[in-house]
Order: sequence, then structure tokens, then C-alpha cells
Amino acid sequence: AYCKNSVFYANKTTFDKVGRDLVLLNAFSNIGNIYVYKGLYDSAFIYFQQAFDQIKPGMNERELLYSFGDEFSKNKSVHYLVELLINKGNAFVKLFKESKQRRFLARAIEIYKTTDQLLNRIRAEQTVLESKLFWRSDSRHLYENAIEVCFLQDDAISAFYFFERSRAVLLNEHLTIQRWMGSDDI
Repeated sequence: AYCKNSVFYANKTTFDKVGRDLVLLNAFSNIGNIYVYKGLYDSAFIYFQQAFDQIKPGMNERELLYSFGDEFSKNKSVHYLVELLINKGNAFVKLFKESKQRRFLARAIEIYKTTDQLLNRIRAEQTVLESKLFWRSDSRHLYENAIEVCFLQDDAISAFYFFERSRAVLLNEHLTIQRWMGSDDI
């Protein structure tokens, strides 16, 4: 009810279009997550699609990766996009755990790989410490979930991919920090 109220108020307030779309994207993603929690997956996927529709009608995770523009990277919406993608992937994992249909695991891995590619494209643009902490948190969450799915799928190749991506992200962050330190500090 509170999430649906946020949708109502987002449409009533005087946000600019991008601000309104971000609030709606976040609200629809949260509503989708609530339906996943309740086990109502059809409703959950409808709300996840409504969240994507705030970017562009008919948008999906694959199209988002290829059409990702500056409009969303300039404002702080990247977190909402990544959260939406991870939530959708997690919904497929939960759906697999209830139905035991392996196609849902394959779909989750596909979404996690797309999320990883999106993170990779926009990570270099983030310079603020707060953003770095966000990336560390979202990356960790993504890779933990992805590795669990690979284990359930018995997909060693994808598991290795996500292990290495996780290590690469940590190493890259560590090297970036060292680059800004003086030789005495290092």
C-alpha cells in the first residue's frame, strides 16, 4: 500500500520528468519485489516491466545495456537500475526454487551477466566516495547471487566468470586507491 501511495504521489508532485521517472522506477521495482516475496510472480514481472517502462516503454535489461545513456548516469539513478536488475534476477531464482524448472536459473544468470556488463560500463564514471561504497555493495550483492545461481545450475564456467569479475572489481578498486596515495603511504 505504501509503495502504491508513492506512485500516486510521484504523479501528483512537481518533479521534473527524470525525477518522477526515477521515483516511479524505484516504486515499481519495490512493488515487484513485494509480489516476489508473496510468491505472485506474474504480478511481480508486470511491475518490473512497469519499472523498465519508466526508462522507455518496452525496455528490458538487454536493451537497457545497449541504449544506456547519460541521462541516467548523470543523476543518481544508476543505483535504482542496478537494484531493479538484481531484483528481477533474484525473482527468477526464487521462482526456480519453487518450481525446480532450470530455465529460470538460466534466465537469472543471463540477467546477472547483463547487470555486470552495465556496471562495468558505468563504473569508471563514478568518482565520489559514496558512489564507490555503493558500487562495492551492489557488486558484492550481484556476484554473491550470481555465484549461488551458478552453483544451483552446475554451471562452472559462469561461476568462474563471476568469481573472476568479483576479484577484478576489488583489484581495480584497490589499484585506484593506491594511485591516489603517495609512495610513502603505499
